[in-house]
Amino acid sequence: MEVYLQSILTSALECAWNISSIQAALISMVSFIGMFIGDPVWGWYSDVYGRKMAVFYSTLWTFVYALLSATSPSFFWIVFTRGLTGFGISGAIQVVTIYCEFLPEIYRCLSILVLAVFWSIGGCLTNLIAMLVMPTLDWRYVLGFASIPCLAFCLLYKFVPESPRFYLVSGQRNKTLKVLADGAKANGVSLLEGDLIVPEKDSLGQIRTLFKKQHRKTTILLFLIWSSAGFCYFGMILLSPLLLVNQNCGNDNTVRNTISDCSCKPLTTKHYQYLIATAFAEIPGLIVSFIIIQLLGRRKGIALQFFLAGIPIPFLIACTSSATKTILLSCTRAFSNAVFQTIILYTAEVYPTSIRAIGLGMCSAANRFGVFISPLVAQVIFPKSNLAGLLIYTILCLSSGILALTLPIETRGRLLQFVCMLILIRRRQTPAQNEAELQDPLYREAIVILLRY
Repeated sequence: MEVYLQSILTSALECAWNISSIQAALISMVSFIGMFIGDPVWGWYSDVYGRKMAVFYSTLWTFVYALLSATSPSFFWIVFTRGLTGFGISGAIQVVTIYCEFLPEIYRCLSILVLAVFWSIGGCLTNLIAMLVMPTLDWRYVLGFASIPCLAFCLLYKFVPESPRFYLVSGQRNKTLKVLADGAKANGVSLLEGDLIVPEKDSLGQIRTLFKKQHRKTTILLFLIWSSAGFCYFGMILLSPLLLVNQNCGNDNTVRNTISDCSCKPLTTKHYQYLIATAFAEIPGLIVSFIIIQLLGRRKGIALQFFLAGIPIPFLIACTSSATKTILLSCTRAFSNAVFQTIILYTAEVYPTSIRAIGLGMCSAANRFGVFISPLVAQVIFPKSNLAGLLIYTILCLSSGILALTLPIETRGRLLQFVCMLILIRRRQTPAQNEAELQDPLYREAIVILLRY
């Protein structure tokens, strides 16, 4: 919800404080700078101190600074508080880490995409809150109401279990067993009898590990793809109100001058309804995404979705009705969001547990770099030249699709790496014989290989 607020907030401040398009872009950019800085920080924290606490503290941070931004008395303070809010928002990506580490491979793809549905629901709720609140109150109340879900999570976070994979790779054997026992009890089953063999403790959260030989090509390509996905997806979010409020036709100079001279274009109830429709359209896009990546795999699926996201963008410049533009925007945003969610899934699958969170964090930071540049195109270049702005997004989508095909590893059907999730040895014959087997190095190594996730 906080991310979707960017375009609504800047549109409201253009009218309330008479800020320029460059100042509006600065508000969006500084928020994404905060995310860019926060992503590797929360990723490192998650790998070293746990997924659960990283999500809790980042959510609490977001709630506090979101409320403070609602009380901002000047342009400087809104820029400052939105930047700090962005720092907290960046920790939300670690939800995927903890969620993914509880899922067996057969359910992982569907479950991650179902989780992504709530992202789109958040977009719908944000626009609904703005539609109901803005006519009678102002943007401060919208920010306040939008922060309520963060408070709700902070109150309920104790019900979220920590990842047993994290406990295991960090050498916390007893806590691993407790989480597994609680899970077994909740599902009405019993754990296998035997001993939990704790592997040697890996170095956790090391950025340099991402650039070792076995991960280097994947990491560099993912950085580029994540950056492009963020640039295109959030660009469409920022462009949505501009395209719907300003009925642009072609690339006419008169239209461009009108947009530049009159930056205050208040959103009406009809415009918010269109924005809700475009946000809701992301949900069926996720269904199509699930079908695509199940049939084609992760790499080809990412590539195809990039192509499908980029193709409708040039047609947004045509002289069409708001309804037609809404359909085109819905298609673009649906597949842009689908790309975003698929690369999150791919990244979580391709990295081992010891660097999964920092891998997601660093890739998310690359995503913020793309998002950071996007307001320059959507809020500065686009009002000056509609055609140039849209072509930039189109070219980047198509080139990123080609880039996705060069990823070295296909993760469909691939088990999560380097984690002995539950190495429980069934007792055979007598305890003495079982103990003798466990002391055999070759036997223990074979068990680790066979049962590794």
